[in-house]
Amino acid sequence: MIEECYQKAVELLKRNSTKYGFTASSVYYRGIWARDSCITILGACLTEDEELLETSRKTLETLRKLQTRLGQIPNNFIFSEMKASWGRGGCTDASLWYVIASWRYFKSTEDRSFLEKHISSILLAMNWLLHQDQNNTGLIDSVEGADWMDSTILRSGKLLYNNTLWYKTLQCANELLEAREEKSVYNHEKVKSLVNALFWPIDGGEEAIGLTSRSWVLAYRDAVKPDRKFYLSHVSCEKFVDICDTLANCLTIIFDIADDAKKEKILNYFEERKLSTPYPIRVLDPPVTEKFCIWRRELEKYRKPYHRSNPYCYHNAGIWPYVGGFYILALVKTNRREKALKELRKLAEANKIGKEIKWEFNEWLHGQTGKPSGQILQTWNAGMYICAYKSVKEDIQIL
Repeated sequence: MIEECYQKAVELLKRNSTKYGFTASSVYYRGIWARDSCITILGACLTEDEELLETSRKTLETLRKLQTRLGQIPNNFIFSEMKASWGRGGCTDASLWYVIASWRYFKSTEDRSFLEKHISSILLAMNWLLHQDQNNTGLIDSVEGADWMDSTILRSGKLLYNNTLWYKTLQCANELLEAREEKSVYNHEKVKSLVNALFWPIDGGEEAIGLTSRSWVLAYRDAVKPDRKFYLSHVSCEKFVDICDTLANCLTIIFDIADDAKKEKILNYFEERKLSTPYPIRVLDPPVTEKFCIWRRELEKYRKPYHRSNPYCYHNAGIWPYVGGFYILALVKTNRREKALKELRKLAEANKIGKEIKWEFNEWLHGQTGKPSGQILQTWNAGMYICAYKSVKEDIQIL
């Protein structure tokens, strides 16, 4: 099962390769979605397959050409319209993943001509991202719908997900500058400490992030929990949203933002809550109801059924196989190798099951029943399965 899924994943990446780069899906999402394609590049580069490396390069080239004069990378490029769009509420993570994917491609290929051609675009994206720090804290902000959960699960302000990527993006940009024998200029270690201070509140931590107003300080102190088991999802104006964003918490482990004690607490929480049952892994815990501040159910009437976030569906605690790949990377990072192998097999099973045929690589599955839903032949599912496979079977460090 594990080996067959790897071969099917490679085949899917080739099927979803176009002259513009990796399409998100060859049967529905006919376009280059920046976050999907850049995440796919992480796995494509590990195959060392010339065709997939070429598609990775084309993807980054397409995104570079569509970059705004201020540096923002678009949400997507739709083939039928031959134009870029910028998401319902923005696409902050598109620019973050663009830098990370550019770093991954250069690390894999050592293609200096690529680096020389793209470095100005990478630094322009960095400049745009620096301007997303709305209150000069060192962490970036996002409006509603400006990250991969661009649905009726709406979060804004400082997101754990985008700021873990911000840390890695700063680190990647420094490494690319050093590869050109230039001085690193980005303080990623400061961002690491800020992420820990803001999203894992502790007594006295408000001083580390410069909170001074009485209302902000009181809101922060209310979020302090001696038995905390995961990072906060996001922080809006005086609102500390205490819910588990699975992907973001996995990224804190993979990027070493979390210390060893926090890593253990996070992964133990995942096991306690059985977040990878029946398949890896539910993306939000617990699922939110209408009373919760981040679900706008009144907007569901404008959505297709498979894009509605009822509990255990879509972004509201649905199972997303691509996120399952990141979960396996987190397990390997913490030397939970036996567990990682078991989860890899379950991830292969999740990619195999389908509504009509085998090996559908479905967009998402129901968080309780595992019933496949959404669109099929999802490229980032294949890319992240390859990452998980290489991490478990060949002990390759991906990020």
